[in-house]
Amino acid sequence: MARTEIISAGRSGQYFADVQSGIVIGNKWMSAQQDRTRDGYREADGQVVEIDEPFLVANGSGQLEPLLFPGDTSLGANASNVIMCRCWYQRILEGESME
Repeated sequence: MARTEIISAGRSGQYFADVQSGIVIGNKWMSAQQDRTRDGYREADGQVVEIDEPFLVANGSGQLEPLLFPGDTSLGANASNVIMCRCWYQRILEGESME
């Protein structure tokens, strides 16, 4: 439980710092691509969104949920989509392609 909370807090800080920086224009979801990686995370891998738009990631029931960053629960993602998440996002900076 502590691991999940600490990782989510770190990702949250990273995301809000990126928003405030003014130079991050988007994010690309990256999943671990290992045996333990959830199907929804595999499907989300490579998904690109603008900095203020959520990723859409399938939870344990296969329903898409919005997440601003891996581990985010602020938009209602349930536990099956955040507990023990090992995903991260790659920043897309001003002047870089959103593709």
